[in-house]
Amino acid sequence: MATTPPDAPSAPALATTVIKMRYDDDKPAGEVLRLEIPRGERIKKGFRAGGPFFVCALCSLPIPLMHFILVPLFLALGGVRAWSFWTSDALLEKGSTSCPRCQNPVVISNTPDQWPVKIQCEKCGYPIRLYTEEA
Repeated sequence: MATTPPDAPSAPALATTVIKMRYDDDKPAGEVLRLEIPRGERIKKGFRAGGPFFVCALCSLPIPLMHFILVPLFLALGGVRAWSFWTSDALLEKGSTSCPRCQNPVVISNTPDQWPVKIQCEKCGYPIRLYTEEA
């Protein structure tokens, strides 16, 4: 059984920041945790986010005529989704707010740190834009 010596370097601690959010009309919308992640982890998350689109592109290759539309579409969507993780230096985690229309709780998790944050209510489909609250 292998053990690490006490003086061995451990994984670097990830820097976290709590950010207050607001809606379009300047009403408070809750808080979210901003988690700064290292470059290697961002690349892994990008591949995990874009990978299913690339797999769908491969699966749609044998479909006659439709592959002329589906393959480029899935490749573009996968590239855009992966790029959003690669270019962001942080992720938003453990955030929650409520839908302004139906008051349903909306969870923010594993979202690239790009403001304004655009999410959708799972219950009514209302598009929600969240901004950082200026101090």
